Amino acid sequence: MFLDASAIVAILVEESGAAALAKRLEQSAHPCTSPIAVYEAVAGVARRLNVTIRAAKKSLDRFLTSARVRVVQITAEMGRAALSAFERFGTGRHPAALNMGDCFACACARQLDLPLLF
Repeated sequence: MFLDASAIVAILVEESGAAALAKRLEQSAHPCTSPIAVYEAVAGVARRLNVTIRAAKKSLDRFLTSARVRVVQITAEMGRAALSAFERFGTGRHPAALNMGDCFACACARQLDLPLLF
């Protein structure tokens, strides 16, 4: 399973759907995410909880370790797939209005042949 930043933030700030997301994550044998999702999640947690980036990063690092989430490298193929996702579903092009992080999450999940948790 590939974790999008939105799922990570939802779990860490305990949004209304956090328990269901955490349960799905627990069922994944090999969860992973990307450095882009980590960046987005740290920024989101810092903003939502009104904490420093350092504190948000510490919280995220603990979460990734406890949930056994591996951070995968972004490949050139993933970059090309993210551009394709933006062309098709990006902000200003489609009602889904995917941003850069969303496009990379979709691309990574697709390239790794994994379901996307968002």
